[in-house]
Amino acid sequence: MLEKPPHVISGIEYTVCRPEDTDEMGRLLAESFTRHDPPAVAVGLTAQEFEAFVSLWSSAAEADGLTIVARDVATHRLAGALLTDDAAAPPPEGLDGVSEKFDPILDLLGHLDTEYRTDR
Repeated sequence: MLEKPPHVISGIEYTVCRPEDTDEMGRLLAESFTRHDPPAVAVGLTAQEFEAFVSLWSSAAEADGLTIVARDVATHRLAGALLTDDAAAPPPEGLDGVSEKFDPILDLLGHLDTEYRTDR
């Protein structure tokens, strides 16, 4: 059986997300997705809109042990994050308050989820 993080590989420490990681994780994911994720770029999401969206999952990320963060050992800066949630859990409260720009993305993801679950 694999040990639980932290693991250090090539100067990057991988750990389970802690409460003190969530704000920095939100900023990092917002910056990355709004610059490089095709659906986010296509609908014109801003970093602030995406960070607000990510914040809805922050309490679950702190508690469920599924989200992993990668931090540079030398600088202690966040280098990456894998924000993961339990697909069987209900969505977080507040989704109705996110930017309408998310509507086509959430619609697409909803169709993919339905298709996946139908084939099971």
